[in-house]
Amino acid sequence: MEWRTRVNHVSSTWVRGWIGLLSVPSLPLAVDDEIADRLTKILTATTWFANPQEKVVEGVVFLKGTAGQADYRTWAGDLARDTQDVVAIVNLIQVTERSIWDLSPTWIESRKLERETNQDCVDRCEINSSH
Repeated sequence: MEWRTRVNHVSSTWVRGWIGLLSVPSLPLAVDDEIADRLTKILTATTWFANPQEKVVEGVVFLKGTAGQADYRTWAGDLARDTQDVVAIVNLIQVTERSIWDLSPTWIESRKLERETNQDCVDRCEINSSH
């Protein structure tokens, strides 16, 4: 089927494709740079991504960088999709799974357990000293 684009009088672009008519707003409410800046700030704030890079061209968002989990990659795509004036997403974020030899989660839990144990000892000492 032939693709056609035409602008009607209410400033919407109609694209005829194999799924029928799709309405895409043609009057941008935010410029591409504003979209990219907003997405960059949000992705950086989460600290879930290494070297997040966002580029926006005509409302199409290109996401790059790496994430530690597939869920984070999906979340970034959903975030971009829900951002005003985004018409499409190209999610190129790569997922870097942890090595099975990475013991950092074990160390984190070990430190947490140590802190809890120390706090329990302090609490018991305070109770005993108050009697």
